[in-house]
Amino acid sequence: MDNWESLYIYFISGTGNARASSEWIADEAGKKGLKTCKISCPVYFTYSITLLEKIQIFEKQ
Repeated sequence: MDNWESLYIYFISGTGNARASSEWIADEAGKKGLKTCKISCPVYFTYSITLLEKIQIFEKQ
């Protein structure tokens, strides 16, 4: 793709639909030359920390 080198996909999946969707998106992005990373976020993770804490965690990666 013109301006992008990578794609990070964060998802929460209880039934598997979001996981399947993230796989499809990653496959399509890969066909366009993007490096992809799929990251499953546990449900408890989304409720146990604040948005600010999430930003700080992801900035360290």
